Order: sequence, then C-alpha cells, then structure tokens
Amino acid sequence: MSRSTPGTDEHHKLHGIAFEPGQGGENTQPLHVEVYFNKGQKYTSVWSVADDGTRTLLTATPVVETDYEYDLYKRATALYPACPSDGYELLRFGRILSSPVTLVSSSANPSAGTASLNAQAVNQCATWFLVTWSAGQKGYIDISDPTILKLSDADFPSFTGWEKISDGHTPFDQDGLCDVERLKKFLKDAKDHQTPEEVALTDEYRKEDVLSRYVRTTDGVRAKLRGFVCEAPGEWDSTHNETRYGKLKEPGEFYEGNEAGYRKFIAFLESFQFWDHTGLAAGEKLWFFHPLQFIRYFRRCGWLSLREQIQLLPRNSMPDAGGQISWHESRKRLSEGNNDARGQSPRGMWLALNRMHIKYGINSSLRKAHFLGQVLKETGALCSTRENGDATYFRKMYESYTSSDAAYDYDHKYNWIKKLGFLKDRDRSTYIAERPNEVQIKAVSNGNVQPGDGARFKGRGLIHLTWRNGYSKYEQYRHLNFTTDPNPELVQSSADVAADSGGYFWARNRINIKADKGARDEDVQRCFNVVGGAGGLPARQQFFRYVYFILNDNPKQITELGLKRQIEDA
Repeated sequence: MSRSTPGTDEHHKLHGIAFEPGQGGENTQPLHVEVYFNKGQKYTSVWSVADDGTRTLLTATPVVETDYEYDLYKRATALYPACPSDGYELLRFGRILSSPVTLVSSSANPSAGTASLNAQAVNQCATWFLVTWSAGQKGYIDISDPTILKLSDADFPSFTGWEKISDGHTPFDQDGLCDVERLKKFLKDAKDHQTPEEVALTDEYRKEDVLSRYVRTTDGVRAKLRGFVCEAPGEWDSTHNETRYGKLKEPGEFYEGNEAGYRKFIAFLESFQFWDHTGLAAGEKLWFFHPLQFIRYFRRCGWLSLREQIQLLPRNSMPDAGGQISWHESRKRLSEGNNDARGQSPRGMWLALNRMHIKYGINSSLRKAHFLGQVLKETGALCSTRENGDATYFRKMYESYTSSDAAYDYDHKYNWIKKLGFLKDRDRSTYIAERPNEVQIKAVSNGNVQPGDGARFKGRGLIHLTWRNGYSKYEQYRHLNFTTDPNPELVQSSADVAADSGGYFWARNRINIKADKGARDEDVQRCFNVVGGAGGLPARQQFFRYVYFILNDNPKQITELGLKRQIEDA
C-alpha cells in the first residue's frame, strides 16, 4: 500500500486532483474490496480474508468520498489526458470495457526487464483507489495491476453469497441425491444438527426427512441455498432420461421387474419434454439459479430489453412530445433506425442506450427518466440524431450571417427568430445592424472558422454536439477523429457514438446532480437549463413523467390528458 499516489505535490494533488494522504504498509491477508456509487458519492467497504475463507470487516461503515461520481469526468480528463474516455471507465469499473482500448498499461510494456520506475512511467492505466488495508490504516493501491481480480455483479462473486455447484464441487452424489454432511461442508456449518438416531438411519427416504428438517429449521441455510448456482442436465431434455431415472428399475425401487411400467412412465415424461423443439444443443448441462434470487439480482444491472424500451415511447402524447407512435413504429426507431422527412437515426439504438447508461452511471429509474426526457425531445422521439436544415440554415446559424440574411429573416421569419430568442425586442434596423456581428463572434469563439463549418459541425447525437470546438473536445475525450470529413457524420450515423456523445455531455456537465434531486417539473427544467436546445420544456416534462412511470413499475396508470401508454399491436 502506498501512502499516497505517486507524483502528488506538497498539497497532495495530482494534476489538480486531490488525494487524501493515507498510511503506507503491507496487508498480511488478502482483501475483498467492494466499491459502489450512490447519488454522487463513492462508497468503499473492505474485508480481510483468512486462510479458511472467513472474512473480517475492516470498515465499520463504508468509507465515503463525497461527489466522487459527479466529478468522474473532471478526474478522467485530468488523470488520463491520452484518452479520458478510457480513464472514465477505469474510474467507474476498474477496467476498460469499451473498444478500441487506447490507454497502455505497464503490463503491456514490451521491454522485459525494464526497471519498475520506467514501467510505472508508461502505465497510462494507473488507477489509485483509497483502501482500508488494516484496522484504522488506509493507503492507495493501483487497481489496474493485472494481479488484482476485478469483478462486477455480473460475475456472481462468491464472497457476495454465490456458490457454483458443478462436477467435483457438489453436495450431490452420482445419483443426484443430496447428503446432509456434504451440504454442511458447503455451507461451512460444523455444528451437529442430528440426533444419534438420525445419524444411524439407513433408509434413504428417512435420510431425506433429516435433510429436509435441516434445511427448514437451521438458521441461515435457506438464505445460503438461494445463492447456489447449479450446473446440471435440464429436466426438459430427454437425452438424460435413462441416466436420471434408470435407477427406478433396480432392486427395491419402484419399477423393479416392471419394464412395461417403466417405459410407460418414460413415455409420459417425454410428452412434457420440449428441448428438441428449442433449437438448442441437446445433452448439455445448464446453470440453474434460484428464480426469485436471480430476478432480484439481475434487476440491478439496469439492462432494458428491446421490448421494454419500446414501451418508453408513449402511444399518444402532446404533438411536441411525439404525438401518435405505434408499437411497430417505436420498435423500428429503436432497432432499425429512421430515414424520412423527419430526419435520420441509426440502427441498434436500444443496444447503444444500454451500453451508454451503464458507462455513465445513468442507472436509476430517476436518472434514466431525466436523461430520456431530454433526449426524446432533442431527437423528435428518436426520429433523428441530426439537426434538420439545409446548407443556408446551417451557414446562418453557425457560420456567417449577412445584413441581407437579417433583413430577409426579419421580414419573412419574424416569429421564428423571435421564438429562438434572436430578436431581443430589437426593431428592424437594429436587428440588421447587430445580428450579423453576433453570429460572427459566436462562430469564431466556437471554432467555426472554415467555409462549410456550419453544416460540417451541425447538431448531432442524442444531445446535439455542435460547433467545431464541441466536436474537438469530444474527439480529445474519445481519442478518435470526429473533426476531419467525413468523420463528423459518425456522431449521427453510429448508434454507439450518438449515444456515447449524449452520455459524455451529461457527465461533463454533471447533470446527474440535478437529476438526483427529484421528479418534479422543476427538476426537469433544471436539467433542461443545462442541456439547452430549442425550447419544448412542456414536452420534456411529459416525456419525463411518462418514462419515469414506466421504469418505476408503477401499477397505477399515469393520468394526463391525451397521454396513453404504449401497447403491443395485435
């Protein structure tokens, strides 16, 4: 353990990021470290692990690092300038999940035998976490070290209560029967729960009674059994019938000497077995979970199926919030994309949304509803990931604006320029005199200095990325080219880029702080104040209320005039 991160200055800062000083030293036992985020805070709990596998909690309460999650973008850009996007994932997950991977770890250093100092110098993936390594002792460890095993909930780690039961590691005998003593070893239960009479039992069915009593009456057993993940043949696969049920013909068993009765039983059984109709491989073993435990656990991941996401677009809403959308149309926008007069959007958006939500911590119903409330308005209910307009429109908005343009717009598009806030209560002559210079100053300050930059860097993505400088910042964040033609198009044509750019904007502007405040109309407005855009606050609020209702599993239908829930077409 390091007392602090290498390279920190006298103020305990590295590239402007503060690292609380700790205590250096070595832990004598392995450590299990759990890290999670909640409403911007980072929580860390640590256990030491003894040789027999028992764990001792070293943190009476989780160690809290305030606003750590809200500041992940700031930390990533400061600590990982070569690719802040990779750094963002290192800080959130302890590993890089996206591809391609840009940052280089010390383990990738091709010079075998290079001094450790040089190895550290090339370790762009160094990720220093503050860990309690002994009672009252905290220090820093680089979790990018390949010898440190990084697990997520999706790995079903054993120290969270999961136990894999498979060949060579099972309380079951070759006949599939469970033995009390074997089960107790799995549960690390050394107590004797049997009477001498029960120990002496030889009849199999009476042993089953003992097993049943042990499971039902011993504290904690049933809870531990819910974590068993068992590898076994499927009951609906007829391939294993003889292996599983052949014992019934042995001496003393039910079908002893009754081959006809046994065959009738097998035929009856096969009438229920359907595996041969699934198209899946026969004769393979499957992993079995406790159903309710699996559902409770799996819901943590926040992954939404296509069918679930289809329901996030209302069947009917105010015209500015999508209007009428059929089930088929909702499915098309999320899976196949769109290309018509309303705009263009890419294929596979439902998958890209899931990946982006995980990466940027948009993982609660409240956060998702706030994000989608803004995005669905920005994209016309996922009709378009680009700003609509012609070359003249983009030149006038983002590049250059002449006096003739100002005169024409004042005379022919007065309500439009007023709605967008360009008029500012000016009369015709004042508007014509001042507006061109305003556009010029804004274009230059945002990097649009080359002919065609207006159209080249128009609004794209789920939350419109705009201006050359906006694209350049995202380019630096991802360490990918989004400014050289035709690459700006990727922000609208790639679902992953369109979604990621929206998540990037959300994280960079720390909008989760506002999203975490609540579900009121005012909270939606506060998010909108950061996102900006061409108005539409009532639509954003209606989108939010509807999505939040769906994601919250609220059985009570939201009552709002003209708003209808999405239903599957017959």
